[in-house]
Amino acid sequence: MKPVVQRIVIPIALAILFVAALLVFTWWKIRSSALLNFTSVITEKTPIINNVAETLISNMNTAEVGGTIGTLREGELLAEQGRWSEALVLFEQVASEDESLLALRKVIQAELQLNQYDNAVQTLAKLREAGAKPDDITLLQSVILVRTGKIQEAKTLLSESTESAQRLYGLMLVSIAEGNHQDAQKYSTQVITGSEPVLRNNAKIVANAYEEFALFPESTNSHLITLLARALAEVQECALSLPLITQVTATTPNYRDAWIVQGFCELQTEQHEKATRSFLTAYNIDPQKVAVQYFLGLSYYSSKQYQNAITFFEYALTNGFTPKNELHTFIARSAKQLGNMELALTHYSTLLESEPTEQNYADTIQAALYLQDAVQAYQKSTIMTQLFPKSANAYELLGLSAEALGNTNEAIKAFTIAVQLDPERTISTQKLEELQ
Repeated sequence: MKPVVQRIVIPIALAILFVAALLVFTWWKIRSSALLNFTSVITEKTPIINNVAETLISNMNTAEVGGTIGTLREGELLAEQGRWSEALVLFEQVASEDESLLALRKVIQAELQLNQYDNAVQTLAKLREAGAKPDDITLLQSVILVRTGKIQEAKTLLSESTESAQRLYGLMLVSIAEGNHQDAQKYSTQVITGSEPVLRNNAKIVANAYEEFALFPESTNSHLITLLARALAEVQECALSLPLITQVTATTPNYRDAWIVQGFCELQTEQHEKATRSFLTAYNIDPQKVAVQYFLGLSYYSSKQYQNAITFFEYALTNGFTPKNELHTFIARSAKQLGNMELALTHYSTLLESEPTEQNYADTIQAALYLQDAVQAYQKSTIMTQLFPKSANAYELLGLSAEALGNTNEAIKAFTIAVQLDPERTISTQKLEELQ
């Protein structure tokens, strides 16, 4: 016989815990999965996603930043989620403390992504003072010039610089911006044979675009521009990709893949409303394309239009989009935002079955508590403490679940362990004061 569950009034403390967890973990997968599925829309090749600023740490020991690795990592996670403005705040915080090459490189990467070119110029000067390689400085300077439309200045700067992979890569970008495809191919080939792994991979992506176009002798110039725009998007050069691809969508409005590329770059540069319009256009052209359904859901999610997001994520799930867990995550979090905890719990439970991670346990338990299903919450939190015995969060959730069932002694014991594991655990501390 199942125990009688008391009617639970979820305390404010749990609400705070619930919202905090939502804010921290809602976005963590967006960027990496979006890039992967973007590439699969047009090609089956596996993407290599990098940024030219990465060359600044190609030979750098991350130990040089001392105790700031955690803050940098937090910023990197925000950047992966497309939350560049928030990431920049953390990167600047670290850079203000030590001005290491790694921290400054992160700052300029975010500034370039946010099109903050005046600030990027100032950060470039700091990088120079911190001892960054002259070739890297020249490349970043040329990227800023190209992105701000000063193509001839960039060309002159690179032509007068010393021979290097960075110089050749910059000239490749200049050539693409000029529409000089013969030179762009030549420079990409030369970079591929160079010694900089990041630039080599990026140049290979560009070269692949030209090679793919060559397979179709009767293809139009719009096809070439779309392939190049896609390649630029893959190497995080959406600032160069967008001017190219908007020419295609303006002249060839029924070109589905061009709208996908445009929408992707708009999404990556935080132009959410424009991204939604672009993906809707692609969807109207081909409503059966499952990747378009996914991206449309993603753009609605980014715009906080959660019901629309759920609709298109469910379309993608029904039509066989993979990885499925990506969709379960977004549907659950969208449902949580809308207060539809039944739907959220359904998808969290599905996630937990295939990925029994600490976070998936926490999300499932919190949803169960909100739905006053203390029995399920208690069962899962008990397992969670067994799987993650050093997790203060696991014991805190066990304490909340035990309290909901009326097991005060067990709740006190769980909260005590949570505080021992993490003395800063506010909710557990408050609960101990209430229950003892």
